[in-house]
Amino acid sequence: MNIGWFWNRLRSMSPGEIGWRVRQWSRERLEKWLPPPRTKLNPGLPPGLGLPEAKMDSHQVDREACLRSAEKVLQGRISMFDLEDVEEGLPPDWHRDPRSGKSAPLRYSKDINYRSFEDCGDIKYVWEPSRHLELVTLARAFALTGEVRFREGFKSRLESWWKQNPFNQGVHWCSSLELGIRLGNWALCADFLGRREGGLEGLGEDFIENWKERAFEHCHYIRKHLASGSSANNHLVGEVAGLFLGCAAFPFFSRAPAWRALARSILIRELEIQIHSDGVNKEQTTGYHTFIADFFLIPGVVARGSDDPFPETYWDRLQAMAEFSAALVDAGGNVAAIGDLDDGHMTRLCDSSDFHPHLSLVATMAVLRGRPEFAAKSGSMDEKTYWLTGEEGAGRWGALGGGAPASDIARAFPEGGYWWMGRDWESDDEVRLLFDCGPLGFLSLAAHGHADALSVQLSVGGREILVDAGNWCYFQEPAWRDYFKSTLAHNTLSVDGADQSQAAGMFLWTEKARATLLASERSEDGGIIRLEGEHDGYQRLADPVKHRRGVDWDSKSVFVIRDSVEARGSHRYSLAFHFAEGCEVVERDGDFVATHGASKVRLSPPSGWEARLVKGQEDPPLGWRATRFMVRNPSPVVVLEREAEGNWECETSLRVE
Repeated sequence: MNIGWFWNRLRSMSPGEIGWRVRQWSRERLEKWLPPPRTKLNPGLPPGLGLPEAKMDSHQVDREACLRSAEKVLQGRISMFDLEDVEEGLPPDWHRDPRSGKSAPLRYSKDINYRSFEDCGDIKYVWEPSRHLELVTLARAFALTGEVRFREGFKSRLESWWKQNPFNQGVHWCSSLELGIRLGNWALCADFLGRREGGLEGLGEDFIENWKERAFEHCHYIRKHLASGSSANNHLVGEVAGLFLGCAAFPFFSRAPAWRALARSILIRELEIQIHSDGVNKEQTTGYHTFIADFFLIPGVVARGSDDPFPETYWDRLQAMAEFSAALVDAGGNVAAIGDLDDGHMTRLCDSSDFHPHLSLVATMAVLRGRPEFAAKSGSMDEKTYWLTGEEGAGRWGALGGGAPASDIARAFPEGGYWWMGRDWESDDEVRLLFDCGPLGFLSLAAHGHADALSVQLSVGGREILVDAGNWCYFQEPAWRDYFKSTLAHNTLSVDGADQSQAAGMFLWTEKARATLLASERSEDGGIIRLEGEHDGYQRLADPVKHRRGVDWDSKSVFVIRDSVEARGSHRYSLAFHFAEGCEVVERDGDFVATHGASKVRLSPPSGWEARLVKGQEDPPLGWRATRFMVRNPSPVVVLEREAEGNWECETSLRVE
């Protein structure tokens, strides 16, 4: 064990949490010797989730995409992260990491160090198939066609998982979040299989009884192992979402109503706790935004069809999340990256290659809350939205046309800490600059935040110009994990090679920069033309440094970035400007001109700074962009450096040409 990490992790907990974890550890030691939980299960078939009525032949359903994906699963091929059409075997080896070939051990779950590459391979590749998104595809394929082979493929796949993963044995019982996602997908499978005659009945009585027992085991485990304290982030929400859906779809045991009610109360509470009122998730990550939104959204949709729906305030907050998603997406469909991303999804209700998670959330809330500007932003009703809102939703969608334009979407999210400046919103001439003045992350760990305070991102004409470097990996190659979350990997100022916030582990920050917006100014038409903020991250240095940044926009073509610091002694400063991998960047007369398709931007550095253009440097990492989890591409970065003593200020201009 890393003693330094353990000490810092301990410091991140309250005394109450430490006591709770000691009790939890003691219980887990006892659980090692206990038999699987058993209870009396009432007879009957899973009743489904009561999702809205939908037509299997609706034009809203991409039938061909679903069937293509289902065929691949039947052939033993799946895709995840950077791997396409991986041969997983029939039946799959549920403990094998297909990328490294390593297999995780089958022993008591709490005795396994799932973060150890030597012991388990990359756990993300082991866990992903066991979330059972592919089972939902098979269940939908059966619902669409009635073809028995899809039902039987579903049955054999799930039976193989049960056989290889007895209760509390192996890595698939290490994380309650993984159980919650898996259980939620089982619930959706039961719903889809029940939509066509012979779906559930055709599985056989023994299979159904086994499924009910395994669902109860998942519910029992989640209830006993809910995340708490400093770990009560998206994990807690995913756990109770699975518990809610599991108790709804498999209500065959006496505690199901009470556990469902508990899950409901936690979801309502955590939506208020984990999501700012302006819709930004407090983990400060756009990659996790739709992930956690589904944990709230799908149980909410299920509850709408019951006699105990969630309150309107719950839907107000989900609507705000959709508003933020709408703001994140530029005219070309690109999403501004902030914080961690790992391509995580709660479920898969659409197999189309052009499925867009953020725009799907926007479309769903357009239907549920009657927001015509949301409908205009999303452009069309995607298949996932159709399954969640049904034929009634399709009718509502049709009534939203011709309403408010997408340009009415909000551009300022002061609680979350993000503002947009620009013009010609949602058009081919769109110019948009994102200014990041938000917190590092959520709770004491700030686990998924990056050291990105006062960073900017720029998109022109729907093409990315200045970008966030993203996130490439979690458990592999710590040097790369450290790079992608570092200050140098973002479009902001670093001091003496240090990060604004200080990390003590892959998901642990000990010193956290606090950013503050100092000024905001709008033009007569309401657009933001000036922003100014500062952060205190470098106040921890022996000679404290305060970084302040202002951005001015002339409403036409020029952004002026004004950086200034307050310091006494001499420091080495670096200003980084990361360009999208699709940009060609050349130096011209001391400026740097970035061209991306028909979009061109000239970056004019301040005088007195040394400039270098880097792309794809391996050691140390620099000039990379991760567009997806485990997918990184060389991308140009202009690094400006200088050594200066005392206070100073400078200007960098970005001219859209």
